[in-house]
Amino acid sequence: MSRHTSIRQFDASDREGVRHILREAWAQCYAGLGVIELMYTLLEDDSLTFLLPKAGETALMASVDGQPAGVLVVRRVRGVDCILALYIHPKFQRRGLGKALLSHAVSKEPEAAIVEAQVLEASTQALAFYGSLGFAEASRRRMALPAAGTAGVVVMRLARAALTSSL
Repeated sequence: MSRHTSIRQFDASDREGVRHILREAWAQCYAGLGVIELMYTLLEDDSLTFLLPKAGETALMASVDGQPAGVLVVRRVRGVDCILALYIHPKFQRRGLGKALLSHAVSKEPEAAIVEAQVLEASTQALAFYGSLGFAEASRRRMALPAAGTAGVVVMRLARAALTSSL
């Protein structure tokens, strides 16, 4: 990670940075699924209300040398920390930002025993990332996509203590 990396809670003033990260990361993650243009319509919502933190959520932004580089949104649901979004801008990937965001989030809210990520089967990079941290497949399901189709989702889980030790 760069010496000039910062992680902080994000809010409505970060809309443009979040929009930029998501546009670039989604282009990489979801190419070939036939949904990217419809997903981009979510970014046209000036307020980005679908992503801004709600009660019970932690929303973090990583910046590198002042540039928006990554976002993480986690929601606590019945004692499980569910990762709703973890995206790193492609030019900042493989620098430890995903791990740094997760580490920051789990250190702030230590009560949950389990951390869960729901990852599209087609997102091989995300599956590899979570697998490298020790997450294991707990189940699979189908998820509705913006294009009215569906995609396979892998639900991955890890004990918080194991995640903390791998970060």
